[in-house]
Amino acid sequence: MKNERRIGAHLDTQKLLDYLDGQADTTSRREVEEHLGRFGDDLPDEVRAQADGPELLLVAWIDECLYVHEIEAFVVSRVEVGSCSDTVVHGRLYGEPLDAARHRLGTVVKAATLHGVSVQAREGRHEVKIIVDV
Repeated sequence: MKNERRIGAHLDTQKLLDYLDGQADTTSRREVEEHLGRFGDDLPDEVRAQADGPELLLVAWIDECLYVHEIEAFVVSRVEVGSCSDTVVHGRLYGEPLDAARHRLGTVVKAATLHGVSVQAREGRHEVKIIVDV
């Protein structure tokens, strides 16, 4: 992941208030900035995918998201799609680093498949069907 993050660190509330008021000393200011730089949904991972059609794009998008989860050990809590056409999608994945003590580790999805994939527009929305490899 581009931004190093830790789970379980603690930041003193008074240090944060002093920082926000511009009253923190150099050591406290550095501690707060390090803490803020490693936490939360304000540091999303950007994901892009490109393909020759909606079905292939769906598979490519899911595979890109799985890459972030698997390789970067990132647990996604929210997805925002900023732009999407029939051939390109760009969005952000929000979440936190995987922590085995906090996250239930279950069946791992390895990849999206092309078998039975469909993308259909219905009543102003899209209905998708996809099978994944586990």
